[in-house]
Amino acid sequence: MTFINGKMAEYYEIKNEVGYTHNYFLTNYRKFILKPKPESIDKIKEYIQSNMNKLPVIGLDTETTGLRANRDRLLSIQISLKDENKNYLVSFVFYNFNHHNIKQFLISLLLDKNITKVIHNAKFDLEFLAYNGFFIPIETVFCSMTAESVLYPQNRVNLKDTLERRIGVIISKEERKSFGENWDEIWTNEKIIYAGIDTLFLTDLYLSQKQEFKNNNFLEKLYNQKIKNIFKNVETQPRLIDY
Repeated sequence: MTFINGKMAEYYEIKNEVGYTHNYFLTNYRKFILKPKPESIDKIKEYIQSNMNKLPVIGLDTETTGLRANRDRLLSIQISLKDENKNYLVSFVFYNFNHHNIKQFLISLLLDKNITKVIHNAKFDLEFLAYNGFFIPIETVFCSMTAESVLYPQNRVNLKDTLERRIGVIISKEERKSFGENWDEIWTNEKIIYAGIDTLFLTDLYLSQKQEFKNNNFLEKLYNQKIKNIFKNVETQPRLIDY
């Protein structure tokens, strides 16, 4: 366990909030990446729901072995949120789909029509999720990559460049290369941190983009039309799968 700036009190505080999990990672002050144990799901569910009252928004991302949902495998689902009460950014990395509690929790959370799901390149993740039995109502999805392409069509809109430009966060995508069919499926600390960071800042990105849309009704309408056209082509047929 690595603590940055010696903020051990922050670690214990978040641990009490979400129950016992293994491999806590404090990537920075008030930023946490957590790998939950199945027995912690009830407390994590309670924690997430309690934060949805003030800001009913979660960041969402996946890791996969490739680019095609009908050929490649879904490896993990990452959920992030902003704890408005204590100003935490928290990312949960779920990859154990064998456990009934985890799978049912994720299905329920993703189906919730009262929670906005922020996804960067939503079409990709929606197809992998649906193909593996995880459905999300389209009207609850906000695609931050599409939003950025509407707001700043002259810029590169991948997640790495967008976060660096908007929030000043520099992330590395090198670890992504190791998620392939030949991967030994051992979730090292580096892989968990990589997966968690990819979703950690999506809520802040969403709030920034929504504020710009609020100030420009024309661009907001343009986003809505563009995302509607994108989602027309999303493959959402699930397959029977036994994790």
